[in-house]
Amino acid sequence: MTKLTNTTPNYLFDVDGTLIPVSGILDKAFFHWFSKWTETNTFYIVSCGTYDKLLMQVGKHILERAEAVFACAGNATYIQGKLVMHHEIAIPVEMLEYFDEAIAASNFEDKRYPHLDYRTGLVNFSICGRGTSSLQREAYMKFDAVSKERELIADHINKTWPKFIAQIGGGIGIDITEKYRDKPQVADMVDCPLVFFADQINPTGNDFTLAKKLLLLGDNRVYNVKDWKETWESLKEENEGHTNVMTLWSLENGAEI
Repeated sequence: MTKLTNTTPNYLFDVDGTLIPVSGILDKAFFHWFSKWTETNTFYIVSCGTYDKLLMQVGKHILERAEAVFACAGNATYIQGKLVMHHEIAIPVEMLEYFDEAIAASNFEDKRYPHLDYRTGLVNFSICGRGTSSLQREAYMKFDAVSKERELIADHINKTWPKFIAQIGGGIGIDITEKYRDKPQVADMVDCPLVFFADQINPTGNDFTLAKKLLLLGDNRVYNVKDWKETWESLKEENEGHTNVMTLWSLENGAEI
C-alpha cells in the first residue's frame, strides 16, 4: 500500500463490473456501506447505460447523492435526477447493414432479438442479443473470450467509420458513439483531483480512453478493478489513507502496476 497525500479527491465510478456485477444490481451489504461513504465524499457516476437502467441497478438514493450522473457515456447528464444536457446520434445505414452481416456471420448459435439498443448519443450492438437469459449471456461471454468476436467487430467499425468509436462494453455488447462523444468527454465536466474506478481499462474497453485522459491531465488516480468487491476493498484502503497498488493503473505499460 502507498500512503496518500492530504489533498481530498473527488471520485468517479463506472457501474457495470465496478459497482455492481455485470448487468446485476448493487450488493446489499455493499449498498449500506457505500451509502454511508457517500455522506462524506464527493463523487460522480459514469456509465454507457441509460439513467433508467441505473435506477434499477444502483438506486435513486445513490444516484441523487452524486454530483452528476453521466449516462450513455456522458451523452446524457443528470443532476438530482433531472436531465440537464444531452447529445443525440445518427447511425449510417451502411453500419446498420454491417450489423446484420456480423450477426449472420457469427458462429455463436443462440442469438436473440433485439441486437440493437438505442440510447441517448450511443448505440449498443450485441451479437447474442438483448433478449438472452443470464445463462445465454454467460455462454456468449465464454465464446467471446476465445473468439475475440467483439474485439474484431469493434476494430472493423473503427477502421470503416472513422467518425465513430466502437468499444467493448459490459459482458455482451459493443458501445458505439460519435468520435469525441465517448466517456473521455466526462473528464471536462468533473472537478479534479479525481480517483476513477473502472473495470474495462484495456485498449478495446470503454473505460480505457477516459482513464488515459484523466492520468494525462495530472494529479488523478485510476483503479482497474476486476469486480465490485475489489472496488469496495480499494475504497476501504482509501478511507485509511492508502492506495491499493494491486489495482492501481499506470500509463507506463497500459496495465496494473
